Amino acid sequence: LFVHMRHLNAVSQQVWGDSFIITTVGPDRPGLVAGITDVLAQHGVNITNLKAVSRGESYIMIYEVDIPPATDYHPIRTALYDRAASLGLDINLQHREIFEQIHRV
Repeated sequence: LFVHMRHLNAVSQQVWGDSFIITTVGPDRPGLVAGITDVLAQHGVNITNLKAVSRGESYIMIYEVDIPPATDYHPIRTALYDRAASLGLDINLQHREIFEQIHRV
């Protein structure tokens, strides 16, 4: 076992904007992640975590994102829903706090 350690200069992580959870469900095919992340990039949305899971014939993606402060969410929501429809995906966008309250066990 070899261990290599070196000091990293920590970059201060700036907490910015509001955190949201985006979930998509649909049949798996190439381009699903690219289609959604393209919309997010166009609107300056930062993806902080992404999980993709295949459940039988369904492909589920869960994006954790930060949306910049003072951003109008309606154009982002509209663009995401339009892109999801063109990809054959069901999509849901929720503020992180709402998502966590709804999915609390």
